[in-house]
Amino acid sequence: MAAGACWKLFCVVLGILEAAVYSVTLYGWPAFMYIFIEEGFYYSRCDFDTVTNATYNMTSADCSGLGNCTQDTAGEDLILKCTEQEEMLNLVYTIAMVGLVALFFLGYVYDHYGTVCLRIVSICLCVGGVILMALTEKGTEGLLFPGAVFHLMGGYQLAITDVQVAVLFPKLKATLICLISGAIDVSGFVPILLKMAYQAGVSYKMCMFTFAGIILLISSVNTITLPPRQDDDGNDIDAACYLKILKRHRSAEVSSKPSTEASFPLIHQGGFLCHQVDRDAILEKAHDKNNHHAVSINTSDQQVKNGEHRKTSIDQSDLMVREEENPDSNDVDDNTYTSLLHGTLLLIKRPTFWLLLFWFICQDTIIVTYQGCFYAIINYYGNNVKSTVSMYTDVYSWFQVGSLFWALPTGLMLDKLIASSAKEGYMIRHFFKEIVKDPLPLVGEVPQDRSSWRGRLRVRLAPPSVED
Repeated sequence: MAAGACWKLFCVVLGILEAAVYSVTLYGWPAFMYIFIEEGFYYSRCDFDTVTNATYNMTSADCSGLGNCTQDTAGEDLILKCTEQEEMLNLVYTIAMVGLVALFFLGYVYDHYGTVCLRIVSICLCVGGVILMALTEKGTEGLLFPGAVFHLMGGYQLAITDVQVAVLFPKLKATLICLISGAIDVSGFVPILLKMAYQAGVSYKMCMFTFAGIILLISSVNTITLPPRQDDDGNDIDAACYLKILKRHRSAEVSSKPSTEASFPLIHQGGFLCHQVDRDAILEKAHDKNNHHAVSINTSDQQVKNGEHRKTSIDQSDLMVREEENPDSNDVDDNTYTSLLHGTLLLIKRPTFWLLLFWFICQDTIIVTYQGCFYAIINYYGNNVKSTVSMYTDVYSWFQVGSLFWALPTGLMLDKLIASSAKEGYMIRHFFKEIVKDPLPLVGEVPQDRSSWRGRLRVRLAPPSVED
């Protein structure tokens, strides 16, 4: 009992850790911007002439044109501002965020091929993206674009699968989901750790390759320990996906074998097409049975129904395969697919779905825009002083850790509301049903004896007994 609880707790902690380490690390883009500018990415696009340098030095020194200079920047290590460089780096961030539209295809893999297949693809994307970013240097800055897109797509999808740990503790499902959501925001803090290591003297490539190794280690272990996905009835969705894949693979192998058609050619018997058994197989089986009666795998079953004659020839080997499988599996798969498609169409037709989608897009657009512009903002108000820009970047990253602490009370509150609504749901529904059906005894005819009125109300709202 204790071992099972410890194992569940370990799976939950590992899922939260995965979401917190590398799910959406690009949300900490200001720290990445600091590193990329220090590495000189897209510095070749900068065009500094004599007039620009003179104007820049005068403005950064006394800030007289801005009127918001709060410190003397003389002797400070200044950041030479290059608009072209910042525009290209922000373009990397923008394309990575827009690339999240491709999560639709990963969602298709998630629904049709299961969690393990999806996580393998996502791990390759996430780790491969970091490796591409690690291989970037002056002259090959184009690797940042696919690297950022792949890393963000893979990390985001891995965080989505981490929600499955909520099935381990059904009474705390909302709490665990909120913790996973809060941990996703915490991943924006990780780039500041890379920045601190970079400032401590660790090379850029070493930081990124180490980060890729950590991602590969944690994600591989979590793929093994992650519980399977379940529906509302507790059925294993992943197992159903795997069985469906095996069934398709088996049917493809059978249909692709040329020996099948050669061994069982079609012949015409009595107006019906039947399979003829391979004669060599028959002779071999007959020899094994000491020359007993010749073995015929084909069976014929004649039935007379409504004046019609039917003749069926069934392959014995096909029968052996079908005996191991559920005869209604095809119908179940078709019904399941139809119900899922029907449910998806119903969901898309609901105005609530589009309203929530619109709200999420607007909210995410504001957040993503602010994160992309944050480095330029702190560079402007920090008077291009490198130490000031670095400090503001650290403070911004530390604030993102607070989302995990806010997620805990939010999840506990949701679980409490869900539990209370489950207990009081029947009483509330029954109350409104009684009001609509016959409101006079409850509203219009209030008796003088309040105790009798309360008793009558209590009786009317009580759930029906088993005998009723």
